[in-house]
Amino acid sequence: MKRLLFSVIFLAFLCGKAIFAQSANATLTGVVTDQNGAVIPNATITATNNATNLSRTVSTNNEGVYVLSSLPVGGYEVKITAANFETKTSESEVVLNVGQTVILDAELKIGANIQTVDLIGEIPFN
Repeated sequence: MKRLLFSVIFLAFLCGKAIFAQSANATLTGVVTDQNGAVIPNATITATNNATNLSRTVSTNNEGVYVLSSLPVGGYEVKITAANFETKTSESEVVLNVGQTVILDAELKIGANIQTVDLIGEIPFN
């Protein structure tokens, strides 16, 4: 009787875990780099659901990686911004399906409002 009870509980646990593992969510992830391939930490990624207009925002970590998990399925516009870089917006709708992980890497160009300054120093004579 103990074996039967254990088997029933074990099967219920396995079935319950399988049911909860399936969700109507997806994940969007990627790496943000500059034109030279260097990663951009603290870039802001905003994914906006085109059907609901709800958005989620995250920042890249020190390796330039971002992860937007548990996103409802659907079509998204993705916008990436970073200080001193041009904003990049997805050219077409990014479609997320159930259980899918979409990798969307981005390369940002240095912004047009960046100024370069030549530093001129003097060598002191003693």
